[in-house]
Amino acid sequence: MADKVCLQPCLGLRKEAVLGRQALYVVHEDLLPDQTVLGCGPALNANVQEDVDFINLYPVLAVEACELDCATKLVAKKEQTAARTVRIGEVMKELGLELDSVPEEHVEVEHPAVQAVAKRIAEHVKELLTGGPGAGHPPPTAPLLRGHLGDGRGAHHGADARDGPPQSHHDRPLLRVRRCRAEVGIRQG
Repeated sequence: MADKVCLQPCLGLRKEAVLGRQALYVVHEDLLPDQTVLGCGPALNANVQEDVDFINLYPVLAVEACELDCATKLVAKKEQTAARTVRIGEVMKELGLELDSVPEEHVEVEHPAVQAVAKRIAEHVKELLTGGPGAGHPPPTAPLLRGHLGDGRGAHHGADARDGPPQSHHDRPLLRVRRCRAEVGIRQG
């Protein structure tokens, strides 16, 4: 059984996507920091080793804001399958939340809708970790902890598989966003 879950967010611009990402920060930083890792779509798409390792080592909980399912499809593009897909619109309906209550441009992590959605996502994480309903992680189809030359060493300071899974060095969302942008070549302002 896995000891962590990879939270893979939708990167859309809709209110649901922003709310979902903020909820994932709450889950990862406040509710279940030792049981989650936070994936980054641009980094995963660019084959940043840490993010590739995350989806290979841990069950993936994809959080989607629309019917395009970009987070789920990105994981599949990397030859893995999301263990569970959570749709923000459905969660909001289940919780009796109205999308109209969410600000248009940005929603703070303290917003009641973000907090409520985060708690529901945390329940999904706990189910995946304890083998609850719908839990599971497909077997890896790609080698774990691949080094730059395929020598079995991880990209993290020469670690090998005996050293265990990679540990994220991202303590705050802003640092994570800056790292993702830098690694995929997006200029920072």
